[in-house]
Amino acid sequence: MLGGRRTVQQLQEESDYDVVFAEENMTLEQVMLADYPLEVDFGDWASVSRQVAGVHAQQPIHAVVTGVERLVPLAGRLREELELDHGITERAARNCIDKAATHRLLEGAGVPVPRTRVVSGAQEGGEAAEGLGLPVVVKPRDASSAAGLAYCDTRAEVEQAIAGILAGGRDSALVEEYVQGPEFGVFAARTAGATRVLWVVEGEVGPPPTFVKVGGHFPARLGEENRRELDRLADLALTAVGLDDWVAALQFTLTADGWRAGEINPRVPGGQAVEMIRSTTGWEPSLVAAEAALGRQGNPGPPTPPAACTGASSSRRRGASTTTPLPSARSADSSPRIRPSSSSTSHRASRCCRSATRAAEPSAVSCWPARVPSSWSGTSHGSRNSWQSGWRTSRSTKVPWTGRIPAAADNSHRSQTT
Repeated sequence: MLGGRRTVQQLQEESDYDVVFAEENMTLEQVMLADYPLEVDFGDWASVSRQVAGVHAQQPIHAVVTGVERLVPLAGRLREELELDHGITERAARNCIDKAATHRLLEGAGVPVPRTRVVSGAQEGGEAAEGLGLPVVVKPRDASSAAGLAYCDTRAEVEQAIAGILAGGRDSALVEEYVQGPEFGVFAARTAGATRVLWVVEGEVGPPPTFVKVGGHFPARLGEENRRELDRLADLALTAVGLDDWVAALQFTLTADGWRAGEINPRVPGGQAVEMIRSTTGWEPSLVAAEAALGRQGNPGPPTPPAACTGASSSRRRGASTTTPLPSARSADSSPRIRPSSSSTSHRASRCCRSATRAAEPSAVSCWPARVPSSWSGTSHGSRNSWQSGWRTSRSTKVPWTGRIPAAADNSHRSQTT
């Protein structure tokens, strides 16, 4: 696991996998959280490769996982260097992160995308914007989730936005046609060349120039025809960028002229979407990602809507749409799989924003960040609660990786390492 404490915690709580946790400047809490802590410098990929190869020589690694977007290409490189059978490739990761490459590949595969121009200077960008037609959106080629995005009404604003991007050390920027319509987020897993859309949410986005995400609707208010087309385009998009045995968060806009694909982020969704997915579908995104990197499909648990989610009348929906859980892909072998949640008090206490009792999935759910308590993030709070409750203190002694497996940390009862 490259970074991402929450995923490590979920794997420890709900799977039988050994976890090698590679992180920078590890805290004592992080050391205690993993089976094999590995302190690394993510700025030196060659060094990380040597350290991971040393671990692999003594404790075979079966998958490399990360939820940190900047580390996804490293995960692909490690997968290739370790000659693993499954997981993302470095090329697919870069195809997703480079928005210009994403748009080019999607357009070539027949997926509708906004018109874009790659520019390397402010004046060139101003001319490109006028050619596309103002207003436009200016963004870095390698940013996600609206990071660095600028809505520009005039050529002067375009040139200023591009100059700011280039001043940050980048050599080019993206000028994109501004498309209007409701936005939809898609969480999908792709294994063995087959895409499964696990969750579709209709986002509530504020007006330009900030485009603040203020809420969302689940199930997405889509008719059956639009939903089928969205699923088809998601599959075409992931195929076009070469993503397989991995997960992705995709963005689409439903314009007056039909669908337009936006970003493909090769990771689980960020922020409150993680808990929203778990609460409305039963899928735990971190575990889905780990299983996909192993070339497998997991199984969802029952949905558990937190108190911050309120049932909405089905009359708000434009059409019926459901998220169908993946069928079980378990084989007859005895390899470890995601295990059912523990019913122990300490285990339950370590989870954030889970309802006290299991509840049936409502006909529709609307989640509004303004109403959500701070503990909804499910990351630092969950880990801190687990640490304070002492649930990890009974496990084997943990020390930063020194190049050999400590005898006290020998968990021979586990058969796979992530």
